Amino acid sequence: MEGAGLILALVAGFFVLFLLVSAWAARELPDSGPVPTHFDIKGRPDGFGSRWITLSLMPVSYVLVNGLMLALGFNAGEPVDMNELVTAQLILGATLLATHGFIMFLLLRWARAQ
Repeated sequence: MEGAGLILALVAGFFVLFLLVSAWAARELPDSGPVPTHFDIKGRPDGFGSRWITLSLMPVSYVLVNGLMLALGFNAGEPVDMNELVTAQLILGATLLATHGFIMFLLLRWARAQ
C-alpha cells in the first residue's frame, strides 16, 4: 500500500474504532439527563453535560488533530517522509484511542453506580 493510502487507511481504521467504543458506551448510559464530562484525579465526576458531547469529543478531536497534522506535514515545503507520518499516525491514534477508552470506562463505571 502506498504511503498516502496507508495514512488514510489508518485514519479510517482508528476513526471506526473510536465510533465503536462510543457506540458501546452509549448503550450503557442513561437516555436522559446529564452525564459526566470531566473526572477528577480519583476518577470521580466533577463536571456534567450532554451525553453526545461526551461521546463524540474524542472522535471529533482525533479527526481535527489528524487533519491539522496531515496539512502541516504536506505543506511544510520539504519532502514528506511517509514513515514519519505513519509513525505519528500510529502514536496519535493509539494514544487518543486509549484515552477515549479510559474516559468511557470511567463513564460506564459512573452509569452502573447510578
